[in-house]
Amino acid sequence: MLAVIRNQPAIVRALVAAGADLMMRGTGAPGFHEKTALELAEAAGYEEIAASLRAGRPRPGRAN
Repeated sequence: MLAVIRNQPAIVRALVAAGADLMMRGTGAPGFHEKTALELAEAAGYEEIAASLRAGRPRPGRAN
């Protein structure tokens, strides 16, 4: 999530490739609470990052 809000697409791609939990939701911190990294990227208008996160999301029936 920090890589997202700091607009670091290369780091986001590396985390996605390494198997980061893309369904994790923020807790407590203002602006993060109950939001996923994808939701943060979309809200900030970071389309390159959002696309990376969408591509890495688990799909129903797909093993992680």
